[in-house]
Amino acid sequence: MDELLAKERASNEYVRSLQSNPSTPFKDVLDAFKQYRATVQTLVFEKLADAERLESRLWQQHTETRQTLARTLKDLRKMPEQRIVETRVAVEMYLRFIKQSISFYRGYIHHLSTRFGGIPELQAVAHQVKPNSAADADTGMSVDAELRQQVLNSCYRTLIYLGDLCRYRATDHLDAQQDFGPAIGFYSLACTIRSDSGWSYHQQGVVALEQKDYLRAIYYLYRSFLAPEPLHMAKRNLAAQFEKANVAWERGELIARGPPHDPAAGEKALVGYLVRLHSMCVKGEPVRGYEELLHELLTRLKSLLHQRPLESKLQRMTFVNISAQHNAMENYKVLALQSSQNEQAFYYSMHINIVFFTTLLETLQTELVVAAKNPKLVGEELSLKVSVTMAQVLPALVLYSNWLVINVHLVLGLSSNAFLTASIERLWKVYAEDLDMISFVFPIWDLEDCEQVNYLLEESVEKLGFTPLLDPQNVGDLVHKSLHDSLGHLKLRFSDATVTRLGPSDEALHRVLRLLEAGSYLVTNVDGTPLFIRGTRFSFGEDTELRALPRPPTPPPVEKPKPLSYAAAASKKQAITKALSAAIIRPGATTPAPSHDDQSVQRADQLHRMVDNLVDDDDPDQPVTPPQQQSNHNTVISGTNDVLITGLSPPDYGSAMSPSATAIVPATALVHEHKRSYGSRSKEDLSAFSPRPKLAADRVASLWSPSEGNSQSQSRRGSPALHVRSPHQRQSSSASNRSAASPQLADSWHSGDGVPGFKHIAKGSFSNGIAATGLLQQGLASSPVDRVLSSPQQVAGNQNASPLLFGRGSIWSANPSASPRAEFGG
Repeated sequence: MDELLAKERASNEYVRSLQSNPSTPFKDVLDAFKQYRATVQTLVFEKLADAERLESRLWQQHTETRQTLARTLKDLRKMPEQRIVETRVAVEMYLRFIKQSISFYRGYIHHLSTRFGGIPELQAVAHQVKPNSAADADTGMSVDAELRQQVLNSCYRTLIYLGDLCRYRATDHLDAQQDFGPAIGFYSLACTIRSDSGWSYHQQGVVALEQKDYLRAIYYLYRSFLAPEPLHMAKRNLAAQFEKANVAWERGELIARGPPHDPAAGEKALVGYLVRLHSMCVKGEPVRGYEELLHELLTRLKSLLHQRPLESKLQRMTFVNISAQHNAMENYKVLALQSSQNEQAFYYSMHINIVFFTTLLETLQTELVVAAKNPKLVGEELSLKVSVTMAQVLPALVLYSNWLVINVHLVLGLSSNAFLTASIERLWKVYAEDLDMISFVFPIWDLEDCEQVNYLLEESVEKLGFTPLLDPQNVGDLVHKSLHDSLGHLKLRFSDATVTRLGPSDEALHRVLRLLEAGSYLVTNVDGTPLFIRGTRFSFGEDTELRALPRPPTPPPVEKPKPLSYAAAASKKQAITKALSAAIIRPGATTPAPSHDDQSVQRADQLHRMVDNLVDDDDPDQPVTPPQQQSNHNTVISGTNDVLITGLSPPDYGSAMSPSATAIVPATALVHEHKRSYGSRSKEDLSAFSPRPKLAADRVASLWSPSEGNSQSQSRRGSPALHVRSPHQRQSSSASNRSAASPQLADSWHSGDGVPGFKHIAKGSFSNGIAATGLLQQGLASSPVDRVLSSPQQVAGNQNASPLLFGRGSIWSANPSASPRAEFGG
């Protein structure tokens, strides 16, 4: 052992001599450091009680060498044009030294974990510092409580050394991009090892100062000297930081400027106002514009809570407020520091905490009212009632509830202070209303049935080592139980590798339960609070009338639709039929304009469909649509001449257009594809469409009425009357007589006998299409309905047609000699 100690001293002297000699090759310095580090590591593992002294000597040599390299590089950078190559070499040497030092300390933590296995905190750090080392971390010796603490202290110092090395690398710009992330990471790991020490917090504050982040710098400096083992130099650094903040405010630099329309501009202004407020109030002097600045701060806070995520910043702002109040109170307690400045600083900081807490409570109350009034959330799971804003303010409210439990006697004692009385009364009132709303929206018996969170959340982890929220007088009470399990052991952190986190909603419900527990504790365990429990509700004041709880609006009663009877449908149909009869154009009436006629036809078509939908589809008065046979050989008449078969006058093409036409003998029915309007019919042509005096005749005649759908183009299928649309259903067409006899009978659609004058067209020979058009018009001079229903020659080959379908004498009638009017009593 003595030999190792002598070797360590010799190595230390040798490194010092090489480092002090500028002519020493840098490679020799690195080799000497390598040997010195190995010797120190061996000694530490042999006698861990001397670890702090040995590690400090080694780190001192690292610091001196680093300062020499940094000073040399700084001098070379002052004249970059003349010493470019030398500057590059100096950067490489400096960076090489930093990398070798980082590699050694990372390996040192790995060897600690391997040698002294079984320490969960050490294993977790070793896994993050050197992830591949977790497999062989349990091979070491067993340790007792004293040895365990020595190992953790050694690991803690090593993590801070690693953070400092990474900070030097970023501060001296050894990389293309400045990166403080690794330094912050190592300092944060050090906080997990020892949260009661202020050293790691101070180093994080130094990084925040380098980054000009005033809020983070103030937060970590407060944490540094308010830890159980404070770093007292942090208090001087904090005072200097407040002075820098005041100077930056005067120069307009405290609120960082961003690009136009910067979405983070409001957040930057919020942080700037808070830092300015604390930098003025900490002096204890009367602050001009205090109320205006505080109002602006709280207004922006309430607005941003509904717009942007502020979890980390809101948590730091809460810690800064509580730290300022605790620091001012401790200063005022010391007799030597009892002065008007310290008293005023304490009142300012207390007022800031009270109104800040009240603003967060009001924000939560707004979200609770919205959840209570939402009818969609009635009877739903509790997790669905947690809004984004609610989840954002809950961590800070948990911290402030903890603060209120610890400082409740102080708050009650200051209730009569003229400067604080109004704000304290407002705090108690809003706090009681929030507890009442929480117990209504989140019933306590339902919260207790939710999945329990058995690990520390973010705000609880940050609270570790924070003296203002760890008052020793409250050990064993609600605050202590929130951090420890039933056996008194500290709960696992949310970031531990063995912890499986619950969902954000479950964690939010756990925080809601914490708020209810704190409120119940203040009611049942503290005398003098204006909080009372009346049944299942909280109230402000014992005799205060309970306010009405918000509830979802009552929906208007919905009337059940009355059943539609057949009699009502029939009466409605009769009224529509009368309207239809009045709308049909009768003989002698004035012919409307084409556009009006089209609208009347469309309206009649709609009314027909309405009537059909009101009655049964199997109404016997509704005839079945005849089947439409597929044309095997469609004959299409093309050219500039239209063949009219509906009684319309042919278009006048003029004498200049007389194209020749061949004799057309169609094998099937004529197919016309030109879309036409019936707005130009004469009065005589419309006489056949008058309604019949009797119901049966009227239904039969309406089948062929061209007043419905006459503007639709005909497809390439035969039809008993072209351009005519039937208003009845076609679902029984396949059961008609014609459908059953279709395979055995000659197709009357293909014969062409159904069109008067067709034989004359077929037998004649015309020189042009106009002559054919004229003969067709001559054959269709009378009403098309009368000819279709009364021509006996058209039904010579069809003996199976039913008179109930289209009347006797039609092309499907089994008795062609009879008259349709006689059949139906006409």
